[in-house]
Amino acid sequence: MVSLVAAIYCVIALGRASLYNGLRIPPSGAAGYARYHYVATIPVVVLLCLVLQQAGRLLDRPVLRGLALIAGLAFIVAGRLQLPFAIDEHMQGRNHVAKTLQDIDAALAARPEGATVYLDNEKSPVAILGPVVVNLAFPGRAALFLVAHPSSDVVDGRHVRFIEPDHQVLANHSQEPGRRLIGLLVAPEDLPPRP
Repeated sequence: MVSLVAAIYCVIALGRASLYNGLRIPPSGAAGYARYHYVATIPVVVLLCLVLQQAGRLLDRPVLRGLALIAGLAFIVAGRLQLPFAIDEHMQGRNHVAKTLQDIDAALAARPEGATVYLDNEKSPVAILGPVVVNLAFPGRAALFLVAHPSSDVVDGRHVRFIEPDHQVLANHSQEPGRRLIGLLVAPEDLPPRP
């Protein structure tokens, strides 16, 4: 059981390592990230099977073994029905994304067609990104805009740019030529003069 669980955790860790590497999250940060430990159900199932096996050996008759199996399964189903179960839909994250995109759309709609609209690139809250993904890896509203509009920086005839005051974010993404994100980010001192 220990070998099985350790092997599965290794496979998951290798898969996540490439994701963390792509997001430039250091190993110390990745190690502290909260996880769903769904692999722990494997030893629970194996342990239950071992208990049922021993119960079957104690009950030497096939009919009693079948009854023990049915009783064990009924115990599992009854326990499951007694416990509350809900899928976490992460409504706080959904609401943040929806509100941010609505705010961007409203700011764009307030400007004439053909204009370049400069918006503050507000940081995403830690409650949304988690303790490991930092603003450097997913820079606020610009990153959300990029996810919502993957093909163009023009929305309804208006060009979009985000004012990024953090020079570390600008420097980090300028080292990746060809990525659209650097084209969306503008330093405050690079803003064109207002008419």
